[in-house]
Order: sequence, then C-alpha cells, then structure tokens
Amino acid sequence: MKFGAAATVPLSIAALLSAMPCGAFILPRAFGDAMERRLAAAAAAGPHPFIYRPTHSSLRMSVAAPPRPAIEKSPEVITAPSEPARDETPKKADKYKLILYNDPVNTREHVARTLCKVVGFDNKQAFDCMMKAHTTGSALVGIWGFELAESYHEALRAHQLVTEIFPVDEDD
Repeated sequence: MKFGAAATVPLSIAALLSAMPCGAFILPRAFGDAMERRLAAAAAAGPHPFIYRPTHSSLRMSVAAPPRPAIEKSPEVITAPSEPARDETPKKADKYKLILYNDPVNTREHVARTLCKVVGFDNKQAFDCMMKAHTTGSALVGIWGFELAESYHEALRAHQLVTEIFPVDEDD
C-alpha cells in the first residue's frame, strides 16, 4: 500500500485481537464474536437515534413576502363632541360585602371555626352563616369598608374557604 492511498480495511474484532501482542488483550472468543455481531447490526441499523448528525445546512434562506396591495384611505370625518367627555371610570364604592360560598371540600365545623377565628364571630353567628351557605349555596358574611373586607377575604381564602367581595350597590 502506498503512502496516502485510500484503502478500506474491514474492521473485525478477531483481526484486532490477532494484531495485538500476546497478553496485552485477552478475551474469550465468544466475546469477540458477540462484538462482531453488534458492530454488524449497528452498521446495518444506520445512525444512532440519540446522536445528532445534521442532515441539512445550517444556513437559512429568507423568502421575501409578496408585496401588499395598496389600501386606499378614505378621508376621515371627525365630528366635535356635542357634550363634554365624562370620566367613565367607575366610582369606588364606600362599602363592600363579603360572600361565603358552599364548597364540597371543607367540613362545616372547619368553616364555622374559621369564621370565628378570622372574622371574630361568636359560635352562633358562625354556625348561622355556615348553615346558610351550606343550604342555599352562599351567605353574606358582612359589609365593611374595602380594606377590611379585602383582609377578611384574603384570610378566609388562606384557610381554603371560597369567598368573594362585591361593592354594595346603592339599591341594596
């Protein structure tokens, strides 16, 4: 074989073992045969599924978008407002109501104890509120200013009770 000439040499474990000096690599013949079968199967199966071998160029081509059709603008007609603009943000209510909802998770005892602990109800008030929520689906816990209603709402939610706060309408 000439220097630099390309030559293909079949790879076999037996050829590798026979080329090694004595005592350097001692394996039973069955191991060599098994390795040859695994190498042949791997070569026949193709590339390994977990090894990334890019199949395409990493260069990306950009495609120009088709030109957009020209949009004709119609002249805008602006009319002056007939009345002055009002501030349409809703006015914050003075009072908020806290509603307790019935849920299938919490026991009635847990709900009554939590109402006593958080809101400061006595046992009868807590029991009445809990039973109303249990029988009708919801109960009014109380009406307070926003900060107090929100703090009760958050504390009851922290005890896994289902509550909600609503602004009190002037009609209520």
